[in-house]
Amino acid sequence: MSNEISLDYADVLKAYQSKSGELLTQLITVEAKLNASAGIIEKLNNKISALEAENQKLIKTSSRPKKSSTDIVSDYN
Repeated sequence: MSNEISLDYADVLKAYQSKSGELLTQLITVEAKLNASAGIIEKLNNKISALEAENQKLIKTSSRPKKSSTDIVSDYN
């Protein structure tokens, strides 16, 4: 006695259609998540660039020699 199950073409086709539909749905979902992630990454990279530019401005400002104050204060009392 053989333990093999005979498969009808319609059964194979039904399973194929079901699985290909599931895989397509998963693929579309992953692609959408990748697109959303790419957008978030781009925004974060722009923010990093802006913060680095601001940081460089602060470094330049703080590394400048401070001008000595030569204001003369007169007391007229």
